[in-house]
Amino acid sequence: MRVAARISATLAAGGPTRRPLQVSDGGTVGDAVAALEVELGMAPGSLASAAVSVSGAIVGHDHPLHGGEELAVVVPVAGG
Repeated sequence: MRVAARISATLAAGGPTRRPLQVSDGGTVGDAVAALEVELGMAPGSLASAAVSVSGAIVGHDHPLHGGEELAVVVPVAGG
């Protein structure tokens, strides 16, 4: 099934901030995050600490997805 991920411009590294992703039927947020890591050329698990929202609510990586849903992926930041 197709879902989409919205990511920050920093994470997109100059590419599009909305990325279509393909996950298996019955896939979870974790599956979509893993597909996004591949899409971005990141090591597996790089986005394990990312917060993800679906329909405006923060959900766990075990949250089931439905075709056409859009995820917002928010990576933790630090600084001061």
